[in-house]
Amino acid sequence: METTEQPKTTPKTDRYTANPNQHVYDQAHQTDFVTEVLEIYFAEKVPKYKWEPKEDVYTVKSGGKVADVKKKYEGKNRRNIQADPDHENPLKKDDQIKVTWDEQVEDGFDYKKIKKTSAKKKIFLIARCTGEKGKLTINLNENKLTETEQIYDSPLKFLDGDTEQTKVEFTLDGSMTYAKEIALRPKSDEDLKKLAEQFDKRKDPVAYIYAKAEVSGTGDTVKYPDETQEFLNKDGDRLEVRFCDCGIKYRNDVECTRWSGHYGPVYWGEMPLDGFAKWDELVKNNTVTETEKTILIAMSENEGKMDAVQSYDSEILTAGAMQKTINPEGYGELPVQLWEFKSKFPDKYDCYLKSCGWEIEEEAVEKKNKQGEVISTTYKYKAKYNDLTGSALKDKIREGFDASQFKKKVKSEPVEPIIKLMKDVDFQTKQIEDFVKRLNSALAKTPTGYSGSISTFVSSNLGKATVLDHDVNRPGHVKDCFGEALNTFFGKHPKLSKSPADWGADAAGYETEILEIYGPLRGEGSYTMTDASGRYAKLKSKL
Repeated sequence: METTEQPKTTPKTDRYTANPNQHVYDQAHQTDFVTEVLEIYFAEKVPKYKWEPKEDVYTVKSGGKVADVKKKYEGKNRRNIQADPDHENPLKKDDQIKVTWDEQVEDGFDYKKIKKTSAKKKIFLIARCTGEKGKLTINLNENKLTETEQIYDSPLKFLDGDTEQTKVEFTLDGSMTYAKEIALRPKSDEDLKKLAEQFDKRKDPVAYIYAKAEVSGTGDTVKYPDETQEFLNKDGDRLEVRFCDCGIKYRNDVECTRWSGHYGPVYWGEMPLDGFAKWDELVKNNTVTETEKTILIAMSENEGKMDAVQSYDSEILTAGAMQKTINPEGYGELPVQLWEFKSKFPDKYDCYLKSCGWEIEEEAVEKKNKQGEVISTTYKYKAKYNDLTGSALKDKIREGFDASQFKKKVKSEPVEPIIKLMKDVDFQTKQIEDFVKRLNSALAKTPTGYSGSISTFVSSNLGKATVLDHDVNRPGHVKDCFGEALNTFFGKHPKLSKSPADWGADAAGYETEILEIYGPLRGEGSYTMTDASGRYAKLKSKL
């Protein structure tokens, strides 16, 4: 039987069997050939800190103990303060104590993710992406959600330095993290005004921004989180952008005025206190009583409108119904009010003030005893505009205001955002809350030479308004002036009890007599309130 010889076959062997190291090599290079866009987000740059060891040798000046020496080195950014030698024995003059501690110092920076910003504020667009070649392009877009039209063009125009762009491009080089500083606004003033108009059309003036990525110029496989190639476009992830035009719309409403030979800007305002939109709400929730409302409205007519702003007298700036000021050194009641507003409404503070060049800085003031120990700390607040304060800030605000411009409209960029802020309903509520506090604190003052508070002598709306009127304008004069008015009054009634509780049915008449003395006296002699008699007459006509 004839047989046919079958062809010989070679056993099949894959390359990993032939070369086990090939599998390891291929795994690494498979990863090299994938470029993955991992994350895109918005951020602000924040400093990082580290603890650094420090030491010093302290020479004792006059006695004390080691514990006293250690207290001298206490500070906000210090910890682990140690002394060598360390004992309870009294120290002698010229003794030397080695003091060591850890001090917190800056150590570079991090990018902190943000979910909210204002259109003119500079922020960072951060991308995390693998790959060593190619280009990552990012467009920014607005999701209008339930709105009928968008605020921003698509893709969104933004500023990269002074250049307007519609996309961010990163060259991939293996860095993994890429950052670009941008501001979500167009370049031209005309386009900026149009953007402001679009924001103003919305009941809640906010836009929600997301990113879309595209990798090009690479032979790698490109991976995105999903097929949309979008980032930050899910509920709760989008960047919330608010816009403040920094009051540019009031540029043609600021007038050059004059006071005692000084020229400066004034915006007279258009919102009297009695026109405040939320009076009923404040009364309903017991923030203000009807009586307080009546007093504040009457007294405010002696001051200014809720949105009034000026800079033509001795102060740097004056604003609001209470005419709170930034004093010549940059401090005063207005910076305090702005700081408190910042604490409650940080987003509005950033929009109205910080993004428009204004900033309020907190300064700690330590009171020390004779041994140099801190026994108390208070705080004061300084206003700055583009890092200017004091006389330099006053000059900036009044730049271009002189005799040739008297009663003409003149541009003052620093004043414009303050006008915008004064028109905000939450800031107006803050003004009224402060007005009530001021009323109560004024009435709680004790007249010079008397034991009871002013509130024991005045109970009428006219009396309370007259004291508040004085306290807002010359707070340092109230105690002495009211005390002097009482001296005059009791000089006419030498047998009358000094306690109003004993006056019975005559109390109202006696109060009127006191006010007739006090009202004009506020502007007489050493008491320098302007037009005190006229202001008192206006209050009488209202109350």
